[in-house]
Amino acid sequence: MRLLAEIVRLNNRDNAGICWSPNDSEVAYMESMDSSIVRFHLQTKQKQVIHLPPGYQYLGDIDWSPDGKNFVFIQNDPVYSTSYFLCTIGADGSNFNILSEGFLQNPRWSPDGKQSLLMIILLSY
Repeated sequence: MRLLAEIVRLNNRDNAGICWSPNDSEVAYMESMDSSIVRFHLQTKQKQVIHLPPGYQYLGDIDWSPDGKNFVFIQNDPVYSTSYFLCTIGADGSNFNILSEGFLQNPRWSPDGKQSLLMIILLSY
């Protein structure tokens, strides 16, 4: 068993969320300091950095689509720190979309890649 913590020996940055590629040749993780997703190829040890649109602070909870073409993840707006957004972006950095807003966590793709599942936190006062 390979430890992801060893693969992504983190570089004194605020990293969150990590997932395997569908073919197990790469891992992807969120790097909050740079508002980016980092794809790390396990054989070559090369990184591909996907920069996200500016203006977001926390990034985490990432999943790679079964076809390898997209990521689904959570990020928030630092101005409205209680607003979390469910987002998608192409694995090549194209087609950034915000799908939903709320207290969201743990987005996951369905096995066929056509839907995403997430946890919604309901607060009662």
